[in-house]
Amino acid sequence: MFEWRFRYILSLFFILSLVLGGRVVYLTLNSENVDRADLITVTRTPLSFQKLNSHIDELEEMSKNIDTYTLGEIKDITKKTTYLLNQVGIELKAQHESWSDIQNLFEGDAEKFKQLRVSLDKAQQLNNKELLRIKNVMDQANQRTITEELSGTTLSFVFGVSTSIVASYLIKMFQRRKRKVHNNIT
Repeated sequence: MFEWRFRYILSLFFILSLVLGGRVVYLTLNSENVDRADLITVTRTPLSFQKLNSHIDELEEMSKNIDTYTLGEIKDITKKTTYLLNQVGIELKAQHESWSDIQNLFEGDAEKFKQLRVSLDKAQQLNNKELLRIKNVMDQANQRTITEELSGTTLSFVFGVSTSIVASYLIKMFQRRKRKVHNNIT
């Protein structure tokens, strides 16, 4: 019974470790998180600078009263100075790499923007050409020639006269029928 519980708990810890490890890998390798970390690294002042500034006060104090320090204390302060300078170098190198990554990102975005701008200009030119072509077609469709005007006027005159003649004939015919029906009733 104890062995079973122990294996179960061990399995849970193993699964939890895998899940947390996968999450760490995702957060570490996700490009958005990497870019965010680069921005933070570039904009912040290295912590080792602050530590080095406070250590400089200690070095100044030591230089004023060097006689009161033992050789071991001087050796320790020198080691600390060397360590802090190495830390400053590491942080400055990390800042430089982050700056390079951000600069490459900006250059890539600038190139994409240029390509997008060129595509947009081409689309605008095509739209302008299409609009001009449509306008020309519409203008040509709206422009009537002299022969079209004359033929339209002639046709409307002929249609108007023929309609008048047919209307007159129909009126006379209905009047005759009306008289005939009226005479038959009386």
